[in-house]
Amino acid sequence: MTVLDKVKPVVSKRLLGKSKIPVSEIGLACDLIGREFGVEENMRAFSVLAAADNCGINFWDTADVYGNGLSESRLGAWQKKNKGSRLVATKAGRAKELFPDRHQYDRMRRSIEGSLERLQVDSLDVLHLHRLPERILRSEQLWAWLDDFKRQGLIKHFGACVDTVDEALSCIERTGLTSIEVVINVCHQKPAEQLFASARANDVAIVAREPFAHGLFSPVTVTSTPEQKKAYSYLERSRLQQRSMLQKIKELVPEGMTLEQMALRWLLDFDEVSSVLIGALSVEQVNSFAKAAAMPSLSEELRQKIASFYDENVRPYDE
Repeated sequence: MTVLDKVKPVVSKRLLGKSKIPVSEIGLACDLIGREFGVEENMRAFSVLAAADNCGINFWDTADVYGNGLSESRLGAWQKKNKGSRLVATKAGRAKELFPDRHQYDRMRRSIEGSLERLQVDSLDVLHLHRLPERILRSEQLWAWLDDFKRQGLIKHFGACVDTVDEALSCIERTGLTSIEVVINVCHQKPAEQLFASARANDVAIVAREPFAHGLFSPVTVTSTPEQKKAYSYLERSRLQQRSMLQKIKELVPEGMTLEQMALRWLLDFDEVSSVLIGALSVEQVNSFAKAAAMPSLSEELRQKIASFYDENVRPYDE
């Protein structure tokens, strides 16, 4: 047992881009909080939220479509009974009333108002556009709407959750953009190479999602869509190839760390990353993932080995 096993992990804070709001460097991805399995699942969801609070995880990420609004509703109920200085980012744009090509001002406003009601707040801390097609992200009108919603006090800050580096780059110079949510992990290193410099120059926060490569590194698995498989080559590989990749990356895990903790630490060692989103189904998972924030940075030798793993096993398919 290490010293870290004996203490409650307390996650440090980083600034969320130009908002300058301190957020936990480990954030809670709340899609799993929207699972619908009755009273027992309510208790499990609230135990995960309590564990996040106990670890100092104050950045929670949700969306209007997670559990058809159940994730937001559970967060709203929890926050009403348990006051605290949390920052909740939600997302809009993929509900059936809007997606894929019905994005209109009134519909977006109704979507925001629904989130406000479920979260039981008067203004959304952060609203992220939710994985919209690049042609829509390039619409001047869409960003004008966000500016208007902000002036009205419906939202405090806005950003975008995207699938590809090109989509991120199409957003990153937008005036007022606070944050970009993007997939970054040891199997998908392109954003670190192609996006971080621009994010730094524009004072835009990077929120890293899918640190465990869509479940490849963790029992917390999500279903991948065809568009996600197109964006992330490791999802298109055969099960045999994925198992081979997993074995190779496991061989790099240092003593005293789990694979998930190494994957998180790899991301946290980038100054450009404001927060890394973790999905959790139990208190134990929250605590284990949060401990990565207290662990020392990976050695330069290990980071070079992880870079070589990507170059040899993923990059040829990731172009």
